[in-house]
Amino acid sequence: LKLMRFTSGEAGPATSGWERFTIMPTSRGRMCWDLLGLFFLAVDFIWIPMQVFDPPGSKSFQVLEMAILTYWTVDIPTSFCTGYTTRMGVIVRSLGKVAVRYIRSWFFLDLLLVSTEWLAILLVDEAAADGSVNTDTAGILRFGKLVRAARIIRSLRLLRMMKVRQLLFALQEHIDSEWMSIIFTTAINMLGLLAVNHYVACFWYWLGRTSQGDESWLDYYFVRDRSFSERYVVSLHWSLTQFTPASMQVLPRNVRENTFAVFTIVGGLLGF
Repeated sequence: LKLMRFTSGEAGPATSGWERFTIMPTSRGRMCWDLLGLFFLAVDFIWIPMQVFDPPGSKSFQVLEMAILTYWTVDIPTSFCTGYTTRMGVIVRSLGKVAVRYIRSWFFLDLLLVSTEWLAILLVDEAAADGSVNTDTAGILRFGKLVRAARIIRSLRLLRMMKVRQLLFALQEHIDSEWMSIIFTTAINMLGLLAVNHYVACFWYWLGRTSQGDESWLDYYFVRDRSFSERYVVSLHWSLTQFTPASMQVLPRNVRENTFAVFTIVGGLLGF
């Protein structure tokens, strides 16, 4: 069965010269742009919570973060000239209607996230270029606060995950076969399950890292001083065992960890 993209036929001819510059929401160019946006959202979704593991700095990730920020910056003016499909299947190409719809939906959130991220980058770069950061204790403290503030602002990117449904719907419009639609839906469900385990693993590590007074699982199993990849793999392994019949040697070592383990198991029973 083929998916019906539009019930009212193709979009009519442009009624004004400006509408000729409207990007069709079903064009291949827009599909590629949406795919790139989904990739960047997936990177943020995976990488931002992994900051609890204190990953080592990398030039490649810095370049990737700048690419992500540049993409969302360019996406703002692009959204003002991208048409949309109504529930009746009619493609709206009026730039005025497109602009009003975007302003009422995502514009202010996009502008807030992009502007705060650029501001954080400018402040951190300015503080890093200041010679007092290396010699003055107050300068070091200020720089540390700026870095922490930048991490908090970076975590706000996760608000863009609300766009995933919109982007997935736009991509699904390009699927014109039943079996491809089934594969697409199955893949989304599997990725969703893996995403839940990923966040559980990050929170499990954070519990062990922030335990005060009581012995944590990180210290009992000598995981705290291992490499970044080893700490994440052990945490993810523990998370997966809470949703499957598998087991491992890592167990909770205090009340907080036991409580979280219980809620995780109950959540797995009810949700999966």
